[in-house]
Amino acid sequence: MPDHLHGILSWERIPHNCPATISVIMNGFKAEVTRRARDSGVFSRTEILWQRGFHVHRLLTASHLQRATCYVVENPMRAWLKRCHQHGVGPDADIGGH
Repeated sequence: MPDHLHGILSWERIPHNCPATISVIMNGFKAEVTRRARDSGVFSRTEILWQRGFHVHRLLTASHLQRATCYVVENPMRAWLKRCHQHGVGPDADIGGH
């Protein structure tokens, strides 16, 4: 099970009558993922799924977006390789944590 999540949010424009902020979006996302995980039995009703808060990095240029996208896409593989190294096995081993 991963211990954190990376993602990229993007929008062209926000409607004037929309009170959404990044905090509102993140709170809604966390609430919906928590509800679905508990409803499906993946987590119990008392388990805490999220740490408080979140971190925001503004991607102001195309090169920033490209680097962030590569990081998000490649991060699960880096985590897998780290687990393999910690267990002293090759990357083709089944060490769990999916």
